[in-house]
Amino acid sequence: PPSLTWGGSAPTTAAAPDPNDRLGPVAQLDRALSLLDSVPASAGPADLLVWTLRLADLRDDLLATGAGQP
Repeated sequence: PPSLTWGGSAPTTAAAPDPNDRLGPVAQLDRALSLLDSVPASAGPADLLVWTLRLADLRDDLLATGAGQP
């Protein structure tokens, strides 16, 4: 939602890591993509597809570099 746009356009915004979350970067992206896919296009922000495509590209890049390997 609106925080996607704000967080993506504010370069000084830093996410606070959750010390209890043990998912790797590819699993994190899978989770994010699943959440974005669950938002109906009519109910989401106008740039929902853009964010989904950007995350999917990032996931593909991570897998291509071997970051998805255990």
